[in-house]
Amino acid sequence: MATVISASKLIQLLRSAGPAESTFVRILDDQKLAVGSNPLQPTHEICFTSEKVFKHSANTLRVASEAPSAFAKNYNVGAGGRRMGSYYFELHDQKVLCTSVKDTLKKSLVALENRYLGTLERLSRNKGRTRRIVARERKQLFDKPHLVEAYSEQLMNGWWVGTNNSTAETVVWLKRAAECAGLKWGRDFKADEA
Repeated sequence: MATVISASKLIQLLRSAGPAESTFVRILDDQKLAVGSNPLQPTHEICFTSEKVFKHSANTLRVASEAPSAFAKNYNVGAGGRRMGSYYFELHDQKVLCTSVKDTLKKSLVALENRYLGTLERLSRNKGRTRRIVARERKQLFDKPHLVEAYSEQLMNGWWVGTNNSTAETVVWLKRAAECAGLKWGRDFKADEA
């Protein structure tokens, strides 16, 4: 159950966690926030139940997934029949929360490329039956031109990503991306529903 905290108390806690101009906040769960100058490496945590600020421990973000496959747990269905909920990916024990399967795909690919340069280039050489997941040019994503406009988004400078993926397809692409980065799925990199 989510904990309720007053806005003034939250502001007070955020101020005590670090300078406002360089602080980023990430939601860990319904009772904790991670705070720091780098959102992937927080320095403090704010606990809503105790209304206190604590030093962040690297072990806090570790999550052991008991699910047999990624995104296998219960989920809510949002507008348009899409899965909505709390998802994450974990890169070397650093957990990043996401809002959807598509958000997980996009954030994962950016994180992998930023940490392991060339990952997207290698992944762009992988093509399924009718499409790629990433490409330098938007029109290279799909064999059918009408899909390009509807199901492609800019991923990062110079890269496009295909967004018309089922949950199972997303897992396959994430496993391929991990492989392209030289990582072992489930150990060095994983994604699931929080």
